[in-house]
Amino acid sequence: MKEPRKGWVLVADDQPELRQFLARKLQRWGKKVGSFAIGWALFASLGKEGGEVELVVLDMDFGVGEPDGIKLSRQLKGRSLGCR
Repeated sequence: MKEPRKGWVLVADDQPELRQFLARKLQRWGKKVGSFAIGWALFASLGKEGGEVELVVLDMDFGVGEPDGIKLSRQLKGRSLGCR
């Protein structure tokens, strides 16, 4: 049986219920999870956890005055996340 990957899964969503649900589910599957209420907090945390980032889950709408998930994904595209 193939062993699960151990990279970080980073989740950013402004709805706490959804963010917590995703984090709990991923943790049950053996994933290390970083959870953030806004996208820029996720972006600022990159490299601080140590280890590779396996997956990034972004909300599409963080609310007024915050960049959306598309803008953040474009910013992430240019960064080395240590992805496999």
